[in-house]
Amino acid sequence: MARKLNVTIVGGGISGLLAARVLREKHNVTIVERYAGNHEFGAAITLGPTAIQIIESLGFDRKRGGTMAAEKVLVWSKNLDRISENITKKYTAKLSGDFTFSYRRDVWDELLRLATSDEFPGSPAKVLWDCHVIHVDVESGTVVLRNGQEIKSDLVVAADGIQSAVRPLVLQQEESVHARPSGSSAFRFTVPALVVDEIYSKHGRTDDPLAPNMNLYMSTDGTQRTCVTYPCRAGQILSVAFVVPDKLVARETVESWAAEAEEGEIRRLFHDFNPVILDLADRAEKPRCWRLRDQDPLRSYTRGCTMLIGDAAHAMTPHLGQGGTQAIEDAAAFELFNDPDYDAYTVPEILQMIDSVRRQRATQIQIWTREFQTWKKRALEEKYTWYCWTYPGVKECLKRLEAGLEMIELKHFNNTDAKPSPQQASTVERDVL
Repeated sequence: MARKLNVTIVGGGISGLLAARVLREKHNVTIVERYAGNHEFGAAITLGPTAIQIIESLGFDRKRGGTMAAEKVLVWSKNLDRISENITKKYTAKLSGDFTFSYRRDVWDELLRLATSDEFPGSPAKVLWDCHVIHVDVESGTVVLRNGQEIKSDLVVAADGIQSAVRPLVLQQEESVHARPSGSSAFRFTVPALVVDEIYSKHGRTDDPLAPNMNLYMSTDGTQRTCVTYPCRAGQILSVAFVVPDKLVARETVESWAAEAEEGEIRRLFHDFNPVILDLADRAEKPRCWRLRDQDPLRSYTRGCTMLIGDAAHAMTPHLGQGGTQAIEDAAAFELFNDPDYDAYTVPEILQMIDSVRRQRATQIQIWTREFQTWKKRALEEKYTWYCWTYPGVKECLKRLEAGLEMIELKHFNNTDAKPSPQQASTVERDVL
């Protein structure tokens, strides 16, 4: 396969753009995006050390992306009593990247630059905006658009999200072709730094919500209501998320950002939280209500010359903060198509290699994400964190699998440190975004 491939990427989100950046180095890349431009709504995203290491190696500029390195994760009661503190540097100091906060639009803009700018190796990816894919022949690589155009492809990357149109074509008639409700919904919005300062000053608070920390405010009464905040865009705005069980939401929600919250809805659901938290809710401009969905683990991410990545392959709730990171790891795996060591293999053979690594890893994280919603295995948080934040790349994982070794070696995990503190053990719920 020592030739230049024609690659079509269905979906121009985070995973699709990064896949384009990787593949453009040696191949002709076309991105087909159904929106007319940047469609990332006003919300933030966390990226783990493995993701940051990958995107920075490909030219990502943290300043352009407004990315902040996290220092702590602080857990509070709904009355703002401190429950616990976790220093993220305990982990990242031993790794090659940071745990970071970013504004989704900024990350998207920077990844678009990586995919389409002349300053990076290879030919810039071509983007077909406002184009809808109506069919993909996953074996031959023919992509059919609504306007009748057919794109002949040697490789098709399906990065078309949780409502993927390509997933059913890869899986055919399996029950798991559709993502399912997780039982929780999230109200998400951002608040300008000046407004945040005003609210905290009004209530005489001395803690700084714009410091590079993630703050979790928990109901601790069995209702599994949580407010999560962290700064992004270099501290210019505060990302806020209110998470509630679906049974408490009085109306149907959807799995997109398009559903606006009703006036006073967040205050009603979190009426017994500290007034500081309620004031943040009141200052939200057009908060969105998103029904959190996840995907049952799939038996394969690939068929023929087509591969599912990101939410199309392994949609998961945000409780471990791994959705974006796993999408980036997926995209990075296409480096095999640029490596002369793999020239002897066909496209389907290389996709099977990628599948053997990415599906094993993402499936494990999907399972742990579900468990983490209810703290059923809270004592394993240390192991979860080290696993999520440790990834040597697809080539090293393939070598380890071939040698009969565990794919991910947790060099820094000490099992004796995995027990929760008495404070943590007494807390019966956790929702993390």
